Amino acid sequence: MKTIEELAAIEEIKQLKSSYFRALDTKDWDLMRRIFSSSPSADYRGAVDEGDDTSGTVASAVNSAVLTTHNAIADGLRDALAGCKSSHLGGNPEISVSADGTAKGVWAMQDWLWFDEASPRVRLRGHGHYHDTFILEDGVWKIHTLRLTRVNVEVTNY
Repeated sequence: MKTIEELAAIEEIKQLKSSYFRALDTKDWDLMRRIFSSSPSADYRGAVDEGDDTSGTVASAVNSAVLTTHNAIADGLRDALAGCKSSHLGGNPEISVSADGTAKGVWAMQDWLWFDEASPRVRLRGHGHYHDTFILEDGVWKIHTLRLTRVNVEVTNY
């Protein structure tokens, strides 16, 4: 049975991940910088298939390397989401908390990206999973590592 402390940590981590999704959709890049640890790692490689119509801005902005600074993460996501509206949903979290102030989590995710008329990729709908680790820094949970994997990506025009 989980302790009250573990359950509280799990809830704080859920709130943190919800802030990540909100920062993406509201394009709040200052918040995005604050929710990551002091030595972050974000791996979006393979999240977009560069062989289909989603190549270009999305792929080049975040798909070419693991991002390892607050600015690289926020700026890469800002560039990837330029000219589009988005909706990111994460659910079914599987979170395990360790006594050493770290945690692991997996979220099922769906996202919708509606690019402006100037973009060749008008609408993208994706399904996959976020695989994250978290660390407690100064009493606050932060995303330490993040990796997005995709099960499916649909690209359509509307």
